[in-house]
Amino acid sequence: MTRATNTGPGATARGDNWGPARRGGTLAGRIAVRLVPALFITILFAWPLIALIRRAYRIASESGARLEDLLARTDAWSLLGITVGQAAASMVLALLAAAPIAWLYAHIGGRAAVILAVVVTVPFVLPTVVVGVAFRSLLTGPLSFLHIESGLGAVLAAHVFLNVAVVVRVVGAAWRNLDPRLLEAARTLGAGRVKATMTVVVPRLLPAIAGAATLIFLFCSTSFGVVLILGAGELRTLETEIYT
Repeated sequence: MTRATNTGPGATARGDNWGPARRGGTLAGRIAVRLVPALFITILFAWPLIALIRRAYRIASESGARLEDLLARTDAWSLLGITVGQAAASMVLALLAAAPIAWLYAHIGGRAAVILAVVVTVPFVLPTVVVGVAFRSLLTGPLSFLHIESGLGAVLAAHVFLNVAVVVRVVGAAWRNLDPRLLEAARTLGAGRVKATMTVVVPRLLPAIAGAATLIFLFCSTSFGVVLILGAGELRTLETEIYT
């Protein structure tokens, strides 16, 4: 039985009254969704950072020294450069090392893709201290011929090992969703495989690559366990120095 719908002026008015309410509710929901992460970041990240800055400023004021002198005495700018530099290098190396795996993940299907995703994700979900200890055992044991038992090289290798999963999960997933007909069309028009990939596939993957690179940079710039264990005092970052 079909229910009659009133399309008269009264119904129009009721529809006009319901529309703004629903739109308002949706707008409030969108604001709430954005507000919760903003509060989370403010409380857990910005607040401690501001507290550290205020404490440093107070100590400098009480000792009669300038804040610039305190930063120079603690080698803060050098530590910041090392932290950012090793994170950027880890980001680039992880993107390069994970590119073939992301390609493989994008082009295989079924159970094989699931197994590959699980295998590359296992190191990422392990505690960084566990990864640091495991890498230390490898670099001082079977891989001792590399002569990178500790220091920057060991930290970069561990960071790459940890963050391959980010590239595969983000870039590989975006790659899987690309329409293969675009690449086929470029090949039909005379472009070689490499040129077609660089002109058709890579531009469409740039947002995913940028997202993966940002995540890796953030993870590596705040890496504590790996740097503390594999750095062995040779590599110091802001986090390990604050801990010390």
